Amino acid sequence: MKASQRLFLVILIIVAFGFLIAIPLSLEAGPVQHLTVAKLVGSSGLVFDIAGIIQLEASGAFDSLLERYGDIERYPYGPPSHITRQIIDNPDAPIRTAARNFIFFEHRTGILLLLIGFFLQLSAVWIWI
Repeated sequence: MKASQRLFLVILIIVAFGFLIAIPLSLEAGPVQHLTVAKLVGSSGLVFDIAGIIQLEASGAFDSLLERYGDIERYPYGPPSHITRQIIDNPDAPIRTAARNFIFFEHRTGILLLLIGFFLQLSAVWIWI
């Protein structure tokens, strides 16, 4: 996954959570013209869906990387070191590595983002506030 894709994915996730964080703030501020809880929840769901699609595409590219460098005949000692560093990141920071692998390389993360987006959009339809 390119650095620009990573940055874009992280920004989308932050924006989606930002919409959700704005819900209590919008309720405290009173009625704001054209800003409703349903719009904030629906917008968050849409952004989560976009993030999920991007994450699925990006994590699929990682599979092709493993497929390419997993050839034992061509690379009997494993992938080149620059590829290995991309895969394992920093073994001295296991929490950061686990979070990075979960966000950027797991297919389940993309599916999870899509499901979160779907349920947020569905709930936005039924919100009366």
